[in-house]
Amino acid sequence: VGFQTRRRIACTGERKSDSTELLVAEPVSIPQTKAEDSRRPIITVAPLRASQDAGFGLQPLPSTALTVVSSCGALMVFWVLAPFPGSAYSGIEWHDQLASNIWSVLHFNPLIGPETMVLKYNTLGQAPALLHALPGAIWCGLAPFQLARAGSGAERARSHSWAGRVMLASAAVLMVGYALIEGGGLTADDYDFGGHQGWTAELVEGTALWQLVPMSFNHAGLKVLAGWFVWSGYKTYKSARDKEWAAHKAWAVRHVGAGLWVAAQRPLFAAARASQALLLGTDASFTAGAQADAFYTTAQLVTVLYYVGAELIARGIWLPAKEDDSDGDDQQDDTASLLS
Repeated sequence: VGFQTRRRIACTGERKSDSTELLVAEPVSIPQTKAEDSRRPIITVAPLRASQDAGFGLQPLPSTALTVVSSCGALMVFWVLAPFPGSAYSGIEWHDQLASNIWSVLHFNPLIGPETMVLKYNTLGQAPALLHALPGAIWCGLAPFQLARAGSGAERARSHSWAGRVMLASAAVLMVGYALIEGGGLTADDYDFGGHQGWTAELVEGTALWQLVPMSFNHAGLKVLAGWFVWSGYKTYKSARDKEWAAHKAWAVRHVGAGLWVAAQRPLFAAARASQALLLGTDASFTAGAQADAFYTTAQLVTVLYYVGAELIARGIWLPAKEDDSDGDDQQDDTASLLS
């Protein structure tokens, strides 16, 4: 938005007031009291462009959603960078030996699942760790900071822009790693659970209609999720390049929802395995079929929750609670955030 500045300085005895006006097309003025007029800058801003698919526009993310994003992002960074599970170090001898020992001592197999769940990447060397796990940690770590509306001004805008570039570049790299993992036959049903796909896949694949699909239910689902992750990332970039800020934030929320469900599935899977042991007993719950049921049921559940939640926010259906701005400072801070 192009603008002109005009500085006006008025001196009255011992008091001096300094105000600056931003003049833009179709201005929307921010009201101020007479007492505030002598102390605060007068700011007028033009309406920001928004597209029809960006319902919640430039409003802040609901606090509950931001808490979930922050928690899952922190969990994934820990999962990848801590010595255990330490996905970033898969393929390095000391890490693989440490992870194997911990898995054995704590009896995670059969309590949770086979140790291949944290060690299978090493069958392809360090490529999956460097091209999938590590960029995934970067992506997850940046997600909450990119969605949070903290700070304002040119410095905030620059940091947000560069962090966004790093985040989307990480997304592109981790998808290369995903292609290696799938191409190497390292998906969970193929490598971890001995061909067991979970009860939902078996139910769907038993229908006559699915006989026309040239791949398993889980493989087809992964390809759909991967495609949406890539598409939402592209739309996030394109809307920012076109300066459609409301659409940009809506697509950024969709992009985060398309990828961060992976972090939420991990603790939910552990809880599901504990529930199976209590309800089914050890004999029935320690089988590969039961492990696959828990793994894929929790994955499908959190995927639906994250995708639906992201879409509700993007369309403006789930909005943060509105608070009365009794202080003019809050109003100016909100306007500065919009300008950023």
